[in-house]
Amino acid sequence: MCTSATVPVRTLASAWITPALPLQSTHLRPHHLCPKRQVTSPRPATVAILEESPRKVISTSLREDSKQSETHVHDLTDPSMVFENFDESPKPQSVSVTGTLPYYLHNHKYYRLGPARFEEPHKDGVMWKATHLFDGISMLSSFYFDVINSSVVFRSRINSDRLLRAIHETPSTEYRNFLISPSEKTFWQQLSTWKPPSFDSETGFPYLNYGVTLEQIPGKGFCARTDGSISQVVDPETLKPLGQFRFSELNPKLSGSGSMAHGMLDDATGEYFNIVWDYYPGKVNYQVFCTNSQGETRIVSTIREPARYMHATTITDKYVIIGFAPVRIDFLKLALSMSLADAIAVPKEEGVKFLLVSRETGEVVNTFQHEYFSFMHFVNAFERDGDVVLDVISAQGLEDMTSFDMDIVKTKGQLPPESSMYRIVMRNVETSTDGRASKSPSRDMKVITVSETAGDMPTISPLFKQKDYRYVYTLAFYENVMAGSVQKIDVTTGEAIRFVKPGHILGEPMFVPSPSSTAEDDGCVLVLALNTITRNSAMIVLDAKEFVEISQAELPVAMPSGLHGYFGQAS
Repeated sequence: MCTSATVPVRTLASAWITPALPLQSTHLRPHHLCPKRQVTSPRPATVAILEESPRKVISTSLREDSKQSETHVHDLTDPSMVFENFDESPKPQSVSVTGTLPYYLHNHKYYRLGPARFEEPHKDGVMWKATHLFDGISMLSSFYFDVINSSVVFRSRINSDRLLRAIHETPSTEYRNFLISPSEKTFWQQLSTWKPPSFDSETGFPYLNYGVTLEQIPGKGFCARTDGSISQVVDPETLKPLGQFRFSELNPKLSGSGSMAHGMLDDATGEYFNIVWDYYPGKVNYQVFCTNSQGETRIVSTIREPARYMHATTITDKYVIIGFAPVRIDFLKLALSMSLADAIAVPKEEGVKFLLVSRETGEVVNTFQHEYFSFMHFVNAFERDGDVVLDVISAQGLEDMTSFDMDIVKTKGQLPPESSMYRIVMRNVETSTDGRASKSPSRDMKVITVSETAGDMPTISPLFKQKDYRYVYTLAFYENVMAGSVQKIDVTTGEAIRFVKPGHILGEPMFVPSPSSTAEDDGCVLVLALNTITRNSAMIVLDAKEFVEISQAELPVAMPSGLHGYFGQAS
């Protein structure tokens, strides 16, 4: 039986992890919604906690004058099991569903990708241990919805299998993590044992962990990606890796080593956008590129900026939006410590700036600058009456990648940092300025607080990408527990409804619209939940409008909740 309570919230709350990939289903048609109300001022969110289990969840209001809450109970036995090894299930298995699956899920698949194995033996018997969350060997999972038989067919597979094999076949003295904890070795030990990244002699590619996002890249197919210019092509049926490719294969000018883990596919035109750049001191070329539906790739624009760590880009109908935060790489530290996490430097006095690049001409149409705030994931962007509206997740401390060292996340049982959702309104885009950035915040850029309890890993209805919209679905803290809830936020009011499943760690929510929808939230939300008490997982389906559980498929195994997902029609 579901109960609810309304809790005013004023503190920030989140987990670090990012927008999901779009629904690639050709039978869905775009719909328009009722008029939207613009957010005009910051306001606290109202969160309704929906408890679906008899197990009691205690929740108390946070005081207006304090960021401290009273003690809460989430009834988790061991949330650190998220960072234990998960076994793959490569053969498809069918499980029955309790409740009712929405008819439009039939013959569709939901994929999850993320770290799954954190300890493996080296050739010499010494145990390799992931020292950073993003070094966990990644696993790809799929869930096929059979509505006719009221069942879900699941399977999973380690997709970074060559990296796993490299660990098994390499002595511990000859192997290093991509992200090394500063506390793992002393400076002199690191200096004396430094080795360049290992290359797979069979493929000619470095051993990489493809464990962040899943994207459909025209001409290449279904791909697992990370923050690099090398992608892994995956069989969407068997989940087996089919090979790797560099973006330079799409266009020889795309020779850099870095790229956005989150590229953007325009569902209307079939065009895929991303950015490639290199990491070295000084200014580098950021190559904005577009691959059309036939797989032909052109360089849209080349921009000179200092090398930064960047994670996502987004688009509107007319523009590619590039957000430059001062997340710099200290190359001396990188050379000496071998740790990308430890080499991040953030000169906040530089502020942030957003470039609007014409998708058609490649011209930088305008540049907007503001005092510093962090951002990594974009929620949505759209054009409105000559303005560009961009919604982002902003998490304090997000730039400190050492916060995700395994010794920290396992000890605290949660991921920093807490986060808000900001709406950035860039006014009179093509008429207000001459396009040159100012050293002071632009008068034509306004930053509005939408929610102070935004969570992270935002997804929206794919029918409202690049359009004015109302609802976003995020993963959030609950009772100080990492990924303890998922929530639905109304971006016009800041109000939110939160779903909690006691005893469970939840994954990124994926919204799936109903083909017959008449409102933006007509549809369902898919959530992979890990039961830390019985130590198995379940695929949960929520009604998106009421945000309550309508069906569940309980799995006989535990599966990692993962980082990002993808939903599409089964081939």
